[in-house]
Amino acid sequence: MRQLTFVLMVTMVLSACGWESEYEERGTPEPSAPEAVNWEGTIWPEGGCVSDMECALTGNAGPCEIDVCEAGACTTAPAPVGAACDPGGLDECEVGVCAVQGEGVVCKKTPGPDGLPCMVADWQPPISVRTCIDGVCGAATECLTDADCADQDDGDLCNGIVACIERYCILNPASVVDCTDHPVGDCEVPICNADTGACVGTPAEDGLECDDGDSCTGDDMCDAGECLGETVLCETICDDEVDNDNDGATDCDDDECTDDPACVGPACPDGECNGDETCETCPEDCGECAPECLDGECNGDETCETCPEDCGECAPECPDGECNGDETCETCPEDCGECVVCNENGECDGDEDCTTCPLECGMCLTSCDGYCGQDYTPGSDCQCNAACFVYENCCDDICDFCEADFMDECNPPECPDGECNGDETCVTCPADCGECGDPAEVYFSEYVKGDSNNKAVEIYNAGDTAVDLNGCHINRYSNGDGVGDAAIVEIAPDEETLLAAAGTWVVCHGSFQEPQLSDGTCQFTTMSLNHNGDDALELVCDGVPADVIGQIGFDPGAEWTGGDPAVSTKDMTLRRMCSVTVGDPDGTDIFDPSVEWASFPKNTFDDLGTYVCD
Repeated sequence: MRQLTFVLMVTMVLSACGWESEYEERGTPEPSAPEAVNWEGTIWPEGGCVSDMECALTGNAGPCEIDVCEAGACTTAPAPVGAACDPGGLDECEVGVCAVQGEGVVCKKTPGPDGLPCMVADWQPPISVRTCIDGVCGAATECLTDADCADQDDGDLCNGIVACIERYCILNPASVVDCTDHPVGDCEVPICNADTGACVGTPAEDGLECDDGDSCTGDDMCDAGECLGETVLCETICDDEVDNDNDGATDCDDDECTDDPACVGPACPDGECNGDETCETCPEDCGECAPECLDGECNGDETCETCPEDCGECAPECPDGECNGDETCETCPEDCGECVVCNENGECDGDEDCTTCPLECGMCLTSCDGYCGQDYTPGSDCQCNAACFVYENCCDDICDFCEADFMDECNPPECPDGECNGDETCVTCPADCGECGDPAEVYFSEYVKGDSNNKAVEIYNAGDTAVDLNGCHINRYSNGDGVGDAAIVEIAPDEETLLAAAGTWVVCHGSFQEPQLSDGTCQFTTMSLNHNGDDALELVCDGVPADVIGQIGFDPGAEWTGGDPAVSTKDMTLRRMCSVTVGDPDGTDIFDPSVEWASFPKNTFDDLGTYVCD
């Protein structure tokens, strides 16, 4: 059929190209079709063939051959490479093409042009017309997204998913599920779940041989997907020290002996701690377990020696020859020596020294290392400055050698001298600076130094009239800073803030985090309220000191402390005793918190904002 079609097409081409005119030129009539067909080598009548087109009607040429006219006779020659041919057995998406093979030209199959229509009879789901792609009948449906191919999918996830691949709906081979190697039990076979596309096991045929893993059974067969043994071959004995069932375990170590009387053990309670009983499994017989160290509580038999993590480090022994830890001349005179009382005459004399009387003798320093070349520091044993290097020992008293360079430090203003200068104030030198005005009748009523930024102060108005807190602030003196070095801590907003008589005002650190506090307890917050146990706090209203916690210009170390039990400014909550009715505006006097304050454990906030004295 293909050859007949080809001959008809050639005839039409010849007619269009004027083939008849050659017979007219020779003056011979056009032969009829039967007379025109000659075998190879046959001479046409009236002088034979004169052109290749005359020989095309012979039909002698095979695949990749053409009919040609040579010496008046029709013969065949190799077709041009790339010419179309019919090798037979072509699929819809294949074409025949002449190609060189050896010394000749043969007809070979090759993929046809993409986009030609084709049909596939066994496609599931059936699609009537599809498109050739790379020689294969692919999906005819063009697409932009996978959703465009939904109507071509059979819904069985095991068969794979028809997806939009290179603009055509094609079954994605990677999505076809193969459960061949899916692990299953001895009595299961792997199948694919059409709804989920997951490989699962399904019961194998009943009666298949299997192994249930129990050496004490035989004739193991598959039954409804389970491997069951029918014959009992051995029995476990729980007290013969023999592995009766060959499972690697003997006596009470065998799972089958869990409930055997030989393995149950003593009853709890029976009045005796025996067998495998412990304080954990049977506290009734063995007693409660001892507390664990590092559980956050110092309990049971724990001590500072056995568990310092829970109970704290042990206090130094007195006497041990060293004055260390919390030992003082008061608590351990054997190690620290007898206490020397400051005579408070403004001079360091007699037995007074930096240890017994730091207010008059200055702070004690264990070494002058690191101080040479530094600025003059009032109250320090080591007075050093670069100007004193010429004296070889720069840590001698600076005023002995460098008075001219440090007139202000070495010659502080006298009180009275008729001028209010230097560090003089109405408190330290009223003769030069004048008497201080009456301080506002406000004072600190509660002091909080808790975890992290849980820091606050409570201010109480003991007067009969309201006080505008906008005129008040707190001076915070860190680590022994003196007058003039204070950090200003605002305690109220810029607008008028009246504290009523017998009222309280609570100032908290800006990052105070305590869920126990009710809303509104902190009436003003500021990041500047960042005090530690060794920082003095001075409440000032209208320029006049009203109250001080600590001692200005003196560094106590880590805290101010006093009394027994100790009352401390470090990690405690302090509340003003009701016997105190006015503040202590003198920041230069010695501060002992146990005199006017009651102490409570760290992070005690339940009374903050409430100051009641009957």
